[in-house]
Amino acid sequence: GLSPVLSRIAILDDGPHILRADRVESQAGAQTPAHRHRGPGIRRLEHGLLRAEVGDELDRISAGGAWFETGHETVVGTNISGGTNIFVRVMLLPAELAGGQSSFVAVSPAEATKPRAVNLRLFGECPVG
Repeated sequence: GLSPVLSRIAILDDGPHILRADRVESQAGAQTPAHRHRGPGIRRLEHGLLRAEVGDELDRISAGGAWFETGHETVVGTNISGGTNIFVRVMLLPAELAGGQSSFVAVSPAEATKPRAVNLRLFGECPVG
């Protein structure tokens, strides 16, 4: 028994923040537009197979695998499973996004016009600090 640990330092902007937990589901072949989020967070793939481009890194993530996004690097995720992908994530976000408001930021106007092709389910949010 090994217990892998994923740890990163989360750097936050000034101001109040929330901790958000949610679930993201995508269908076979779905690809996100190039984007980032308004805060850092960890993700864990519960079901499927994902090609994750996070900054300069390219990873193939299987069910049970986890990854971290700082909120500053460009991210593109592609469902390569042939079926449904499901991952859960926990992010530290500006409090102004409370109530499930999107943290998604497309990296260009062209990317903003592309479909996101995901279903989101908010588990909960709580203030931090």
